Amino acid sequence: MSKIMAVAQREYKAAVLTKAFLISVAIMPLMMSGSILAEVLLRGKTGDREKRYAVIDRTPESQLFQILQAAAEARNARLKEAGKDNETIYIVESVPPQGDQPEEILAQRFELSERVRKGELKGFIEIGRDVIKPPLPDTKTSQALSQAAEKNSGISMGGILGLMPDPVVIRYQTNNPLAQEFSRWAEQQLNSAIFSKRLVNSPMNPAEVISMARPIPVVPRELTKKDMAGQIVDGPEINILIKFLVPFGIIMLMFMIIMVGATPAMTGVVEEKMQRIAEVLLGSVTPFQLMMGKLVGIVGMALTLAIVYLGGAYWAAHHYGYDHYITPQIMGWFLVYSFFAVFLFGSIFIAIGAACSDTKETQALMSPVMILICIPLFLMSNIIREPESQFAMYASLFPLATPMIMTARIAILPNLPVWQPILGLVLVVLTTLFFVWAGGRVFRVGLLMQGKGANFREITRWVIHG
Repeated sequence: MSKIMAVAQREYKAAVLTKAFLISVAIMPLMMSGSILAEVLLRGKTGDREKRYAVIDRTPESQLFQILQAAAEARNARLKEAGKDNETIYIVESVPPQGDQPEEILAQRFELSERVRKGELKGFIEIGRDVIKPPLPDTKTSQALSQAAEKNSGISMGGILGLMPDPVVIRYQTNNPLAQEFSRWAEQQLNSAIFSKRLVNSPMNPAEVISMARPIPVVPRELTKKDMAGQIVDGPEINILIKFLVPFGIIMLMFMIIMVGATPAMTGVVEEKMQRIAEVLLGSVTPFQLMMGKLVGIVGMALTLAIVYLGGAYWAAHHYGYDHYITPQIMGWFLVYSFFAVFLFGSIFIAIGAACSDTKETQALMSPVMILICIPLFLMSNIIREPESQFAMYASLFPLATPMIMTARIAILPNLPVWQPILGLVLVVLTTLFFVWAGGRVFRVGLLMQGKGANFREITRWVIHG
């Protein structure tokens, strides 16, 4: 045992007391927050401060342009008062309609499109002549919808909107369709104005109708429960984004811990084998002691990494008031499952390193193992969306995927039946013992072999016959 711990101590120090480890500790938070940080730093700096849009208002007396212009001026004034200098300023200019004939309309659209191509405009809006009129039930759109429903032709919403005549729609044209900020803002402003104007000639009071049409939000909350004193307390409001990020972060963090912990061990075994260092080490320890020492060392390094990241995540969650999403139960199961996951895959990686003669040969043997490690990543969206399904339960009981999937389910479902994580842990422990035993047999045979590396058939024979 002392020899195993001596090897483990050496492997742990070699992995942790290096600049590469410190960089790996810091690089993941930078990668995860880099896009957010870049968005904050570059907001308003990657494009024009002012964006100009043209508006063709074909309604009688251009009733809607003035409202849209006033809304844009009010928005710009609010941004200026709030000191948000990085936010985009909208400038809207009125372009009078040049005619109602199809060729005249098309010519004006082409003229404005040319201005967009030259960079004078970011886009232009064309408001249909009859958008203020309430739609009739026998319109072309209603007929198209009915026909699509009867034939089940699968016409998309975009296709249905394309069937609507121009006088009853609002068109928006631009050469950058992914930039939808202005179009969504204009859609909200114009629809609000159109709704108000439709009520002017209505016998009902417009204020009352607007009040009745106001949507009622659905507020997601956690289950009502009892506190430590036995008092019933209402469930807190659920932050959907945080509720998604916790299991997502757990799966990604455990994946990273396995890769950061196990991959260097495999590379180290190959290098020691190529440089004949392994022959010297085997003069003092047995092959199994050497392998176990390496495994204990990389597990210690992986747990150090896990504790650092979990501590940072919990501090951030506590600072922003989200610590109830990262409970001691989640952190405990995460550390336990991480321990056995690194042991399990670490034994496989070390065995692969012992069976290969150089790092190039490891790539062929690593491909099937990487597929197994990535199984939770492939199933992640389904697991997060339906954590209580039978599929999620059976997937979380597959030993090679249990550490990531089961911990993610625990984070989503606080009332997950306790027998499931316990059964999953038992299966993982048994699977880990098997792979450590099999890896030890491969390590013992392959460590001193030189020349051509082994294939899966030979490795299987080593496991069976030793």
